[in-house]
Formats: sequence, C-alpha cells, structure tokens
Amino acid sequence: MRVVTREIKYASRSEVIKITPIGDVHIGGKDCDKKLLEECVAKIEADPNHYWLGMGDFGEFIAYKDKRFDPTELDPELKLKDLADLAKVQSDMIARRLYPIRHKCLGLLCGNHEETIRLRHDQDIHWNLCNAMFEPDNAWGMQSAHALDLGYSAIIRLRLRRGGGPGYKPFCIYAHHGSGGGRRPGSKINRLEDAAITFNECQLYLMGHVHDKAAWVKPALHIAAKSDRIVQSWRAFGITGTFKKTYQQDGMGYGEKLMLPATALGVITFTLAAGGDGPIEITAHNSTSGLPG
Repeated sequence: MRVVTREIKYASRSEVIKITPIGDVHIGGKDCDKKLLEECVAKIEADPNHYWLGMGDFGEFIAYKDKRFDPTELDPELKLKDLADLAKVQSDMIARRLYPIRHKCLGLLCGNHEETIRLRHDQDIHWNLCNAMFEPDNAWGMQSAHALDLGYSAIIRLRLRRGGGPGYKPFCIYAHHGSGGGRRPGSKINRLEDAAITFNECQLYLMGHVHDKAAWVKPALHIAAKSDRIVQSWRAFGITGTFKKTYQQDGMGYGEKLMLPATALGVITFTLAAGGDGPIEITAHNSTSGLPG
C-alpha cells in the first residue's frame, strides 16, 4: 500500500475540483467500449480543474496460451503478429487513449489482470503504463514514473490550495482496485463501506473490479477538536464502473457465459467545492450516459 500527496491549485472561491476514477477498461477485447472511453477522456481534458485516478485492469491482458484466451473475442484492431506480445500491445492501446490527460493523473492502481501478467509471464505491464503516463514537467513535482505507481491500494492526500496563499484544505482518498464479486449490489457496497472502518480518516472511498457503477455520500459524526459538541461531516463512496460489456451483438464473452447481469458502462465523478469558509462540499455524480460529471 502506498500513501502519496498531491497538491491541486485553483484560482477562485467559485471554482470546483472534479475527480473521476477510470478503471476496468479491459481494452483488447471486442466487448470494450472504446468510443465511450474516448468521450470520457475528451470531457476530462476540456476542464482544467478535472483530474482522474486509474483503478486498474486497463487491458484484457489474457495471453494466448492462457486457458481463458478466446481468439473470437479479440478486438478487431489487433493483428495476428500482436500475439507475440499481446499485453504490451494492449498496454499501448490504452496509453494512446489516456495520453491527452496524462498530466491530470493522480496515480495508477494496478489490477488483477496486470498482476496475472506480472506473476505468470514475468512482465510488469503496470509499470509500462506508469512510464507511458509520466512526463517530467508535471504538476505534482514527480521525479520519476514510480510516483504514479499506487500499487493495488493507496491513500491519496490532496491539498486543495486557492490562489498562492499558504493555507490549503486537506482531502483524503482511499482507493483499492477491488476484490470479490457478487451478483447483487449489497455485497459490493458493504465491502467498500467496511473500508471506512479501517481507514476512517478519509473522505472518499473508491473500489473497482466488480464491474458495477455507483456513487453516494453518507454522514459521519465526530467530536469537535476544540469544543464539547458533535459535528457532522460527509464521506463519499464510489464503485467505479467498467467499459467492458457483459452482452454484445454477435459476441460470447465470459460474462454472458456466467449469466451475469448487464453492466452500467462508464465512470462516476466526485465534485469538491472547497472555496467557502466551511468544510468541503462533496457531490457524487453517476449518469446513465456513463460520462464524467
């Protein structure tokens, strides 16, 4: 697990900061909605105060010698020669699409698909993506691509600073690629909310992997630091979505074979209004369009 700090600067009290987690893209399979991904990237790119966090499983990353490999489910963009280094080719596919927003990346989690390639095929494909997203002249002052690598789970401490003043508002994110599954939403929601018991000082909790999409806020109570009174704050939670279709015309992916429910494609977004004198206001966005808020 890693803990990293990122500073985000904004100019005026009226400006808001947006954070969109992107994960479970599974590019390389023909069931990946690449068009929706490109639309999400374009919307983030167009907003100077919009940032994103990588949630892992960016590629399908199933080698042709793997028992799960199905040549009929490959993206038509891939060629026969790409089988020689399929994971690297798929990593390049996602890197090209994320490249326009590389400078807005808060960090990249790895997922179980990246880990399988690393452990079974001696290839750190997650590190390849971190290198592709790194640029020396970056807003976070990172000295190497290692600073983008968040491992399987991380805490990201944001410092939201208005203008050039010395003061800032802290905002803490817990992010995990995710584990388990379940056909019903209850187990997924419970797993994520349980993280708030262990990592109880964060304001935003994110989990991918389960190919579902949800965003919500809940109140939390604590004792004020300098007085004997109860204070209410807010915690936000997000199950971060996917770009992999469960069912598609003339396809037969593993989701269909397992009779899984249809997935809500795309991303969720959290908007942070930090310009006022009070606590940061959090808005959770989850649209049927799948696009960022």
